[in-house]
Amino acid sequence: MARIRKMAESEAGEVLAMWNENCVEVADRGLSGDESANVLRLLRQYASHRDAFCLVAEEQGQLVGFVTACLLAHPVMEGQIGEIEELYVRPLARRRGIGSALVNQAVLLLREQGASPIRTHLCADLQAANDFWQHLGWEHDLAVFSLCGE
Repeated sequence: MARIRKMAESEAGEVLAMWNENCVEVADRGLSGDESANVLRLLRQYASHRDAFCLVAEEQGQLVGFVTACLLAHPVMEGQIGEIEELYVRPLARRRGIGSALVNQAVLLLREQGASPIRTHLCADLQAANDFWQHLGWEHDLAVFSLCGE
């Protein structure tokens, strides 16, 4: 079984490579140079941030997956919302419980910091992703509409 742990700042480049693999797999395009630089900067911040983190899954000395998560606070209402932002497991490591283990550990850490509820966003038309989250017991309870661009 994979070992789940917090990402070290020195591993941000390896996680960036997996992030790019995810983009290619889901969106049929890799990150641009600027996007890669921004994601790398964010990943480095996750390594030591108080309200955000990146967990990695390691097998036999190789990173095979990651999850990023954060706490969100409303400026007026009390409480914090936990958000699972990104989740990726390399194809050869799938269907062995690694994604579930990453999510479960992220939920545990978010709950320890007082998060309730905990949410994630995913593309509605990605059936495998929808099936994965429902398999974990997560409920489809919110629709998000986005206005992108200027």
